Amino acid sequence: MRTKLLIPMVLFVVMPLFSQTLKEAQLPKPNQLSLNYLNSLGQRNILYGQTPANFNGDLIIFNHGYIGSTESMLIGNEMYELAYNAGYKTAFVATTRGEGLWVNGEILGRAIDQITEHYNEQDAFLVVHSNGGKASEAALFRENKRNKIKRVITLGTPFRGTQLADLSQNWWFKWLWSLTGLNDGAALSTTYYCESVVRPYFDNHPLNQPNKYYNLGTWGWNKGHTLFKPVMITAGGYILLDGGGDNDGVTPYYSSIRPNGNVILTNDGSKKGDYDHLDILYGQYSWKYIQPFLKNTNQSNRKSVQEKEKAPTHYEVTSDYQIVYSQNEYDEIILQDDENVEITIFHENPQANFSTGENSNRSARVNNYTTQISVDKLKTSDLKIESDSKYVAVVKEPHKASINYSFERGKKYPVLSLNVLDDTQEGKVEVSAIITKTVDLYGNPVTKPQSEVVNFKWNESKGEFQLKTNQFSDGVYSLFLTAQSEDHFKRNIASGFAVGEIPIDIEKPQEISSPGKLAMLAQDSFDTQIIVKNSLENIEMKIAVYDLNGRLILNKTVKANGTKVSLGKELQKFSRGIYLVKIGTKEGSQTLKFVKK
Repeated sequence: MRTKLLIPMVLFVVMPLFSQTLKEAQLPKPNQLSLNYLNSLGQRNILYGQTPANFNGDLIIFNHGYIGSTESMLIGNEMYELAYNAGYKTAFVATTRGEGLWVNGEILGRAIDQITEHYNEQDAFLVVHSNGGKASEAALFRENKRNKIKRVITLGTPFRGTQLADLSQNWWFKWLWSLTGLNDGAALSTTYYCESVVRPYFDNHPLNQPNKYYNLGTWGWNKGHTLFKPVMITAGGYILLDGGGDNDGVTPYYSSIRPNGNVILTNDGSKKGDYDHLDILYGQYSWKYIQPFLKNTNQSNRKSVQEKEKAPTHYEVTSDYQIVYSQNEYDEIILQDDENVEITIFHENPQANFSTGENSNRSARVNNYTTQISVDKLKTSDLKIESDSKYVAVVKEPHKASINYSFERGKKYPVLSLNVLDDTQEGKVEVSAIITKTVDLYGNPVTKPQSEVVNFKWNESKGEFQLKTNQFSDGVYSLFLTAQSEDHFKRNIASGFAVGEIPIDIEKPQEISSPGKLAMLAQDSFDTQIIVKNSLENIEMKIAVYDLNGRLILNKTVKANGTKVSLGKELQKFSRGIYLVKIGTKEGSQTLKFVKK
């Protein structure tokens, strides 16, 4: 029986400074390697393995992903030892953990040049974990290193993104994202960015070589072998709940297969795929799947080749649930009938307790941060969850109506569509969304993100709600959508969209941001007031306050004459929770968030 693996917390992370030569160092033989030795090397982009006595003529370049580091591929990991014993030269490349595929692809491309020159080899195999697989696409096809790589073997790469990243981009769920132990910088791993920007770019790239890719995806999100198993269970449970299907705790299985690439493990539900996202980083679990594809590079002998896949025309997300946040006292659980409800709760306190009032329930603690509750028969129509912990609850009514959010892939200005899949709600539903620009198309964070509430409009000819995005500047946007009617119907979706496109023939641009016309005293919380600092004379201000369901709570116009405008009396009437306030003048507008305690 294997012991749990402890992942070293000392990280080898390259700073995104592009000097002419990447820093490098030499590793000892695998049996002489230690964490102290690695620490003595300092920060290095490239670590060269020892050349084995039984060198077989091939070179493997390894690259970690978003979660891992060079150390995690070397310490407590048998990958180097197994490759060395099998006769391979090796090199381990450190890229950034939060900069994204375009920056990491540039680093990896330069590393490929440097490593092949160092070893005097014409080409190499590339073995990459998680987001390292997306960086490899940028290295091969954007940086044009494809002729130096024989084959790419990917381990749990989210080529189509992950629902976990979608959740991370909504700022009021940041605390839940932090439970996974991951850092910021996940905007370029969102499903909507990958589907609308990354996949159209690479899948239609004139240099694209999908047959070079061999993809290992697994489905053991709750079967892990490391100390991070509880984290993978929490994360994988959310992905499953959000429609991602079988997954490894970070990457949905469907997302782990590059379009028209080769499948190493077919998802048949068997135990052979019972590994989570961190397991497959470790050679003791994944080398047996990697090694066969380091041989026999003759294309006619390839195994498990997919038929050519036709790219989907639309990005789609379906929801049969509503999301309730404990910090928002105004959030209601709105149910279509009193039959039964399934609730999955992600909570901050590992010892959290939950109650559904007069309604009896069956509850089960999945792990320290996840609890499941089933209410079979509601005694009261007013279902509330009481707890001593901050939480996010996903509430499902089995076999009830759902909503479908979609847009056409590869469009510079996609039209966002929302369909309510319930004829009884026709003409009754209102659809609104909290929209926030998070990063530009290359992953550079927006300095001061602005959120706004936007209503989807009913399109009679299409029979759906729509929102045109030509009003938005180029970039990536998170979207928290609420579809609700007074007829006991409510559904939510946490997703997003991208505006613009990345041309193949231009260099990376710098985002230019202009300062706003209004200066606001934004704080983390306001008990009784919001203060708008105004230096403009004789100005008319329009002030609108929304809750996170997109409902307009306050709408007023005030005259300001170079003085501060205070919203005190109005806010005293508000329920506890998070709100957005939009301040607008003829010069422009700004939005800030505030918390009513």
